[in-house]
Amino acid sequence: MSGSGSGGHIYPCIATYNYLKKNHNLTIIVFKEIDKKIYDLNKINYEFISDELSSIKKISKIKKIYKNKNVEKSLTFGGKNSIFINLVSKIMHVDCFIFEQNAIMGKANKINSFFAKKIFTNFLLNHKKEINVGNPNAFNIKKTCKNKIFKNKRITILFTMGSLGSSSVNNVIEKYIKNNMEYNIIYVTGNNVKSKILDSEFVKTFPFYNPLSELLVQSDIVISRAGASTLSEIIALNKVSIIIPSPYVVNNHQYKNAKILYDNKACELILEKNLTYGNLANKIRNLTHNNKNYQTISYNLAKFETKNNFDLIESEIIK
Repeated sequence: MSGSGSGGHIYPCIATYNYLKKNHNLTIIVFKEIDKKIYDLNKINYEFISDELSSIKKISKIKKIYKNKNVEKSLTFGGKNSIFINLVSKIMHVDCFIFEQNAIMGKANKINSFFAKKIFTNFLLNHKKEINVGNPNAFNIKKTCKNKIFKNKRITILFTMGSLGSSSVNNVIEKYIKNNMEYNIIYVTGNNVKSKILDSEFVKTFPFYNPLSELLVQSDIVISRAGASTLSEIIALNKVSIIIPSPYVVNNHQYKNAKILYDNKACELILEKNLTYGNLANKIRNLTHNNKNYQTISYNLAKFETKNNFDLIESEIIK
């Protein structure tokens, strides 16, 4: 297995690994230093192949792992390095399966699709090899949280712009937080953004939080990017959200992810180019002071049912 390069690739891989390890011998291959930290945090062993190596050396090392582990099947979750794994699978006559979390297939998975026996998808892509299973990251999500951050009865709003954060978006968010007198605020800044916001009775900040679902559970409204893993958790927990897709991702896939919900009136949407303090404040107020709008989004979001399809994934791979 391999989930490497970003949280959207890593977290579904971890979720699937934790299910499949009950009945199978598994090896995870990772390629980036930041990947190692996430797998270490989740106490999962892995084989590390440096992203700095040449393509030939990567292929050679993957072949060696295949031989030493007697690999019979492979499952990858996207990212450029997954191509090397699927290429080795093809060379060594190993059945390979791929996972696409987004509403549009990434560049790597477009190549991988030629090698793959089946393509597991989160959003329906209408591909001839597709098996639509949803996002594994949301299958076993906990819907309760013992350690609540706020004990009061205020509405709680969660702001999160991904693991790295966004300085331009965070500037607008921080202006909103400084002017907020009405709500509890949970603010996940991202590791690359230095926050000017100090914790207080009604504001708690974190550079990063794992698992994010613990904060989602406690929130009434979520303001976030449109990564597939985050959206799958929003759906699974039925959280009313204002989505600000990142315009800096490949194929603008975050916008396409968010648009599926928005077109079904299951979220609010603000394009980053249109994001202002006034626009954000109006969207939040429209949800917190208009119960009909809030309930409509919640009702429509519930139609995006999340099913536990680990059994289906497993049966397709082993058969």
